[in-house]
Amino acid sequence: MAALKNTLQPKLRTIGDRIKNQLQEHLDTPLYLHVAKHQRRTVNPPIDSWFALSTNKRGYKKHPHFEVGLFNDRLFIYFALMHNVPDKAKLAQHLIDYQSVFDALDSSYVYALDHYDKEAYSLDTLNNQALAYFRKTKKADFLIGKQLTKQETIRMTSSDFDRFVLDTFTALLPLYFETTLAQMK
Repeated sequence: MAALKNTLQPKLRTIGDRIKNQLQEHLDTPLYLHVAKHQRRTVNPPIDSWFALSTNKRGYKKHPHFEVGLFNDRLFIYFALMHNVPDKAKLAQHLIDYQSVFDALDSSYVYALDHYDKEAYSLDTLNNQALAYFRKTKKADFLIGKQLTKQETIRMTSSDFDRFVLDTFTALLPLYFETTLAQMK
């Protein structure tokens, strides 16, 4: 846990600040950086860690947000709707009704329905059943984005990495705007 707090979290904060400043240029509202603190853990380290970018200063889990994080063997870059987002059923139905928003994303994008599970599925397999599962299942999340292997990430320069993350998030902005709009209805 000490390595997580003393080594990883400061790096996530540094990267998160860089990405936040660049992504904010595409939005009409400020973003706030939230680095996972893992406060309930005292001994056993978590299986993953991340930072999230949200328009809410106090938290991110109840809002559409962007995440960058890592498991032991891969990095993830996601737009996320967590299981506890308000009006989850309405948001899921909106995604079912407007699946054309996924059409602009290429086959390198993946989705997941559980933020604790590092496995993700090809966007080509996303269908109404997966989105209905997100809508109906209390603990289901909806995450969409890209994953990189540990080796791919290590080979990138920091500017290449930032560009990759920003390009991924920029492609996901229509999803962000659609879900934010759906929350307002």
